[in-house]
Amino acid sequence: MNEHFEYLTLTQLGKVFGASPNQVGRWLVEVGLRTNYLKPTQQALNGGFTKLVTLEDGSQFVSWHQEKTLQALEGAGHCRIDATAIEQGVAPFSAKMTGDSEIEISDSNGLCCCTAKDKTIAAKLVRLLNREPIMPRSANEMDDFKRLIAGF
Repeated sequence: MNEHFEYLTLTQLGKVFGASPNQVGRWLVEVGLRTNYLKPTQQALNGGFTKLVTLEDGSQFVSWHQEKTLQALEGAGHCRIDATAIEQGVAPFSAKMTGDSEIEISDSNGLCCCTAKDKTIAAKLVRLLNREPIMPRSANEMDDFKRLIAGF
């Protein structure tokens, strides 16, 4: 990510994984670092995962230790997006099921660029990354789309 920052916001963390800040927040709940009330858990506090940031206007937010948080999220099976691979279009991209019911989308070098939990979403992502129409436009494309979904 950005080696210049020791702590990141949920938005910055989301960019690493290609996820929204809300999704990253849910993942932090799943790994035991954040409560359902949007506060760091005692485990996160004791482990040095968080830092409270106060802005000039007095408002506050929690930032997350980059290295520790990325390690925890990757340990839970979330893959970083390889933005360079996506930008350079290292096609073809493909998808495969992982052992934990997630679908890993990888470039032609086998580097994971993102994950999905839904087969239809994964198929659309693969088509998008390969610069194909996201939704099938003909019966033949629909058959290809169904084969893609069934393949993982």
